[in-house]
Amino acid sequence: NKGIFINEDRESKIAFGFPGQGSQYPFMFKELYERFDIIRDVLNEADQILQKIDGTKITDYIFPKSEEHREKLNYTKYTQPAVLACDIAMYELLRNFGFKADVVLGHSLGEYSALVASGAMSFSDALRAVSVRSKEMSKVTVRDPGKMASIFASYEIVEDVLNRVSGYVIPANKNSLNQTVISGETKAVLEAIEIFKKLGIRTKLLPVSHAFHSEIIAPAVEPLKLFLKKIKFKIPKIPIIKNIDGDLYPQGQDFIEQVVDILAKQVVSSVEFVKSIETLQNLGINLFVEVGPKGILGNFVRDTIKNNQIITIATNNPKIGEIESLKRAVTKLLSLKVKTEEPEILFSNKNEDDKELIFDSIEITNKDSEIEVNDNNLPKIKEIETYQIIPEDDAIVISGVSLGV
Repeated sequence: NKGIFINEDRESKIAFGFPGQGSQYPFMFKELYERFDIIRDVLNEADQILQKIDGTKITDYIFPKSEEHREKLNYTKYTQPAVLACDIAMYELLRNFGFKADVVLGHSLGEYSALVASGAMSFSDALRAVSVRSKEMSKVTVRDPGKMASIFASYEIVEDVLNRVSGYVIPANKNSLNQTVISGETKAVLEAIEIFKKLGIRTKLLPVSHAFHSEIIAPAVEPLKLFLKKIKFKIPKIPIIKNIDGDLYPQGQDFIEQVVDILAKQVVSSVEFVKSIETLQNLGINLFVEVGPKGILGNFVRDTIKNNQIITIATNNPKIGEIESLKRAVTKLLSLKVKTEEPEILFSNKNEDDKELIFDSIEITNKDSEIEVNDNNLPKIKEIETYQIIPEDDAIVISGVSLGV
């Protein structure tokens, strides 16, 4: 992909999906942090909020300054607020570009990001709630904290194997048609893994402190619930899909009355992500934008809904570079004729006197020639003109930087 996208004549109905724990990586959003004021603002706000709670400067773990910080990014206490902050930073960047969702959802921790995006809770309250959630989940003290493992097989096969295991083990994350995460007592999880291996099924033990989304961490529920009751939730402006059953949250005053119980129950319940994806399809969603680190959720969507019925877009792909993946994501959105609320401002101020171009997008109509985007050795642009991009029918939208375009 050279950053060339051909217009598609379709009406896009968009879902924003927010990833959760497991999507983190060291120095995530570093390129974006250096380029966009709004990314810096959100992550710096997260620092200010968390420092008041327990002295944590979360950017020290997102951008680790030592091997200790790098390692601790994978500790639940730090992972959850770090991923939430990055989710919301990307959401605010997309919102600043004028993109908006018709439906929002998140995976486990990501559900809190979805609630922020819907207007149901503030970023500050979400960070505080996730701080409590992560600490209570981490400090559960039981004889056996349990284990979790990814199983790369259909849910029917997973269910059949778990029924043969003696001991407590359950499907914790029903991620896609061919991937389920199991959670439970250590002996039971290891027994299940051995059965899967004999069947030739790939498995992967997950590096977690406890068997999350199981009854093993039930002691975390009440402290979290007590804190959530202090939050002043608002009626969502955008429909939200909940993890515990894959259906929409209740509307109106019913949402206010039920949201605390739903979020408390979520900690010990399976993440019904397959049902969530099916709900998206039933709602007529045909575009899934992953808002946050990596592109894990998009993989789940493609594995569950075949034939490109729901197009997936990852806004962050560290393998191809954070700026490059953002360019491609925004250009793809434009090629799909996604409506925006404001003109695109596709550059950021490096300082008062020097503006560096992030990317231009231009129209090429009725052309048969090949177009190649070259991003090497690009000069800085002192002054540039910004404009709103409205692709015409049968247009080809390309992205690049400066002379590359």
